[in-house]
This record gives sequence, C-alpha cells and structure tokens, in this order.
Amino acid sequence: MTKKELESLREFCVSRWPEKMGAIHGVGHWDRVAMFGKMLYQDGADKDVITGDITVNICFDSDRMDLLRVGILPVPERMATKQGAELVGNPNYGDDYDLYVEQAKRGDIQ
Repeated sequence: MTKKELESLREFCVSRWPEKMGAIHGVGHWDRVAMFGKMLYQDGADKDVITGDITVNICFDSDRMDLLRVGILPVPERMATKQGAELVGNPNYGDDYDLYVEQAKRGDIQ
C-alpha cells in the first residue's frame, strides 16, 4: 500500500469514526499503536501490516502498550514479545509513554 493510499484509508476511517469513541479507541490510538509497532519491529515481521506470526504478536503488544491512554499499566507477563515485555516492565514506562507520544507527534519515531 502506498503512503497516499494509506492516507486515503486513514481519512476515510476518520470521517466514519464515531466522535464519542475517538478519544479512547480512535485515530490517536491507531497512531500510537502504529508507533509502538515500529518500536517493536524485528526481522521477519511485515512492516506494512504489523500481521502473521511475529507480526501478530507485535500488533498485539503495540495495542497493549497504549493501555495507558485509559489509565491501565500494561503487565509484562501479558505481552507477546520479549521487546514489549521489556519496554512495559521498565519502572519508568509511565513516564516513557508520554515521551514516546511526544516523539511521535514530532515525527521522531519513524
């Protein structure tokens, strides 16, 4: 999928997403899950889809890593990847989460 196609899909989803759900499970969450997926990426995963064996595990962890948006601290034992468990197991993850979100907004996490 090209960047243009991805942006069109994103715009379509934004136009159809119920406003009341947007703050918790909307576009901001999607963007953060994509950011965490990039942080967890490893060889063998499909970078464009973040699906399949290791790919599904990365997607699963990426979603869990954004639980702080609703006040839930992810538990390392419930993560599917070693990297995800290490990141959320860091005692500073709550503070680091805010830094990750700010870095993503600035475009620092590619």
